[in-house]
Amino acid sequence: MNFRKTKLFNVITIMLIFSIISSNSLTGYVNAETGILPNYIEDKKQNLAQYGIVKSDILNVREEPNITAKKLGTLSQNKAIFITDTTDDGWYKIMYNNNYAYVSADYIKLKKVEVYLPNSDTFVIIPAKQYFEILSITDDYFIILYNDIESYLYTNEVEKKLKKLSITVEENYDNKYAIVKPNTLNVRDFPSLSGTNIDSLYSQTYVTVTERLSNGWYKIKSDTTKKEGYVDSDYIKFKPIKMYVKKAFKIVTKTGKKIKLKAHECVEVYNESGKYYVIKYKNKIYKVAKKFLISAKKEAKRIKKLLKKNKYVKKFLKSFSTYFSTSNTNRANNIKLAAKTISIVIMPDEQFIWSDIVGQTTKKKGYKVAHVILNGEYVDSYGGGVCQVSTTLFNSVDKLGLKILERHQHSLTSSYVAKGRDATVAHGSKNFRFKNNKKYPIYINAYVYGGTLTVDIDKVCV
Repeated sequence: MNFRKTKLFNVITIMLIFSIISSNSLTGYVNAETGILPNYIEDKKQNLAQYGIVKSDILNVREEPNITAKKLGTLSQNKAIFITDTTDDGWYKIMYNNNYAYVSADYIKLKKVEVYLPNSDTFVIIPAKQYFEILSITDDYFIILYNDIESYLYTNEVEKKLKKLSITVEENYDNKYAIVKPNTLNVRDFPSLSGTNIDSLYSQTYVTVTERLSNGWYKIKSDTTKKEGYVDSDYIKFKPIKMYVKKAFKIVTKTGKKIKLKAHECVEVYNESGKYYVIKYKNKIYKVAKKFLISAKKEAKRIKKLLKKNKYVKKFLKSFSTYFSTSNTNRANNIKLAAKTISIVIMPDEQFIWSDIVGQTTKKKGYKVAHVILNGEYVDSYGGGVCQVSTTLFNSVDKLGLKILERHQHSLTSSYVAKGRDATVAHGSKNFRFKNNKKYPIYINAYVYGGTLTVDIDKVCV
């Protein structure tokens, strides 16, 4: 083969591999001249290339490695690129429109890759900046050698064949969901303590991390208030969220094995990618279509509807009752209304947050004016009496041993409960929160019979 044909062959090989990996499905090092990884050469950084994605919203591509050079085009966020060299002053040489070009290394993230052992769903992670040897290429995968073990690195064609069911293992499943660690956490409009407070989050509530900044701050979106802003990364802890199978379906693995997930089954969700969630199921990572899963709140509402139709069995756990005068019709009305509002299902690891469920006791919601305790004295206000409901709920919850996250006491002793056993609430200042730390859903059944308010807690057998 003469020099010209050899050069053409090499270019075609590079283009073939680049077209495959630009689908965001793999990463690793390849020989920039031949397109095939070398056997164990002494200087493993020489003549190698690597795979990365664009971190910034838009990245300029230039003809030479400096900001004054001619602009050849732009790359959008998460766009895959093929890096063939690195300059001393922080630029990457890349393949761009079948030619070489340059981008700033500050805006590129190098990525890892997952490879599968033959005839198995078991995968091995090859870290970023580690090389591997490509032995051969088929239509669906690369056969590679890593740590002297042959493995399969699948291409996007396999994902296309399985797109109806959900289905492929995610190549990057860093957790994007986190919980708040302190009792309250301020959300700011700028990633610095000088930023203005725009929201406040409770402990143990979930946020979605949308961007990780180099100064140690995260851009987040609150799952409760839906507001976006910035928080110090020291005050949140990454933790997968729990979601539930809406309707039974099957995961088809790359080896053709089918795994059935039953309706109402719980899975851990680490991330999301387009129309898919990245989940952990039986210690393995998969991508499943979003349409197959629902949130814990939606699952709780669905269970409550099925309870009314006697589709599930309830098992009584704990109960607590308090008493009130029915002659005070306004106060009695408020107690009945609040009791009905808190009668909900709470899934495992989920929180009950009074301010989210009951909210502000307004005239529009049907609440009436009655006595409330404010700053050590009785005053009239809409919703007077609802603290008896929160107090009765607290005592029932405490008897069951659920985790109390926030509780406040009245400034005066309450007549309907022993001293120190009350739980006052005031919209915007005093909340009542607890967490279902059991491994099963619980049903809070609050009801009024005559002058008796009762809060039962039942186990839902699903």
